[in-house]
Amino acid sequence: EAIAQHVKIRLRFFRGEWALDTREGTPYWEEILIRGASDSVVSEVFRRVVAETPGIASVRQFAISIDRQTRTLTIARLEAVTTDGEAITADDFGPFVVADAT
Repeated sequence: EAIAQHVKIRLRFFRGEWALDTREGTPYWEEILIRGASDSVVSEVFRRVVAETPGIASVRQFAISIDRQTRTLTIARLEAVTTDGEAITADDFGPFVVADAT
């Protein structure tokens, strides 16, 4: 549960947001919330953030769903394995949705 929670926190955390280490976080401004960001690049960024979370050994499956009309991104499928051999799925931390507030 702790690793799944850490994954969710890292995905919600903008790079540069934490003053103690501005290298931490998801590169939303740099790679995701930019004009013309392709779905494949956005997917790879999220997959990389999950894979680099301490305690994650590998990411077996990963897929996102992007609705450009509503400007919403959802992690549709996630299966990762922890260093302890436990499986984590998207269901372990509930729906993860990124939506434009405007």
